[in-house]
Amino acid sequence: MAGWANEERRLRRELVRQPRDPATAIAVARSYLELARSQGDARYAGHAIGALQAWQPISAAGTPASVMVMHATVAQFLHDFDGAESTGIRHRLPRPGPGRPGAV
Repeated sequence: MAGWANEERRLRRELVRQPRDPATAIAVARSYLELARSQGDARYAGHAIGALQAWQPISAAGTPASVMVMHATVAQFLHDFDGAESTGIRHRLPRPGPGRPGAV
């Protein structure tokens, strides 16, 4: 793919070796999402979702919060607002209170 650096290729190879490594999956998904945004091509957003497939279906109990946030971010890019909301991420975020004014 034009414009992709060796680091992105290395990350994709690493994801094949360790599909349940959240840091790698998020890095690959983020890279694809940036490509989708820059190219205006939603197919790359589909690849971003694919990078997170090890956690399908997304569940509050079995999915790291960072993966849920990335999944919701990609869903929002695709204008799947119901899908973004259904990740359950709101249930895992801190509630507002003293010392946490910006919490959800």
